[in-house]
This record gives sequence, C-alpha cells and structure tokens, in this order.
Amino acid sequence: MKGISPIIASVLLIAITMSIAVVLAAYVTSYTRSATESIPSACIGGALFVHGTPTCSGSTLTITVEANYVTLTDFKADTRNATTGEIIDAAVSRASGPSSLAPGEIGTLTFTLPSGCSGVEEVRVTTNCFNVRTDWVTI
Repeated sequence: MKGISPIIASVLLIAITMSIAVVLAAYVTSYTRSATESIPSACIGGALFVHGTPTCSGSTLTITVEANYVTLTDFKADTRNATTGEIIDAAVSRASGPSSLAPGEIGTLTFTLPSGCSGVEEVRVTTNCFNVRTDWVTI
C-alpha cells in the first residue's frame, strides 16, 4: 500500500493550519472591534480641577472648574453631607455655564439643587468621561 510522501504531508499540514489561523484571526478581529466600540469614552489623560471654593446659597451651587488635556462636556454635580457620607443630590445637570471646556479653559458652572443647599458640605463635578471628575471639595 502506498502513502503520500512526507513532503506533501508536511505541505498539507501547513496549509490546513494556515487556513484555520486566517479564519480564527478574522473572527477575533471582528469580535474585538465590536467589544471595544461598546466601552464608554475614557478620555485618557483628562482631568478636571476646582478653582477656589464652591458656594451654595438657597438651592444654587456655583463652582469654578478647569479642564486639562481633553475637551470635557456634560457637567453634573454630586453633593453629599461629609459628616454622614450621605449623597444628597447625585448627577444634578448644569443650570448655566459653558457647555464644554477645552483643555486649559476655566469656567464657572451653576447647578440648581433639587434638595437645596441644606446639609450640603461637599461637592464634586463629573463629566461625559466616566473616569474624569473632581475630588470631593468642601463648601
């Protein structure tokens, strides 16, 4: 009984392996692309800093912030009572101020707090980038 020569067998094994590798690479590439498109914007390197001391009067919170390294938009405020750690208002939308800040720009944001300023001791500002926000700042 005759078999195939070792050279032809080696060529066939290499060709089959390469075909499987091409199909697998195409699948992994399309899967990775679709998986990474669903990740929220990280704004890598972005930062947001508070200038001065925020003020809260009645139900109006005013805070001056500076954007660094990336353009930031969609500003929201979180307020909490520092003594109890209780969040009073989370993600309150901006009432007035700039709609976006380019890198290096400083802007004064005003928020209308639904619960008012009573009990508010600390505030932080969040942005469109899930990883960019100020530290908690005492009012």
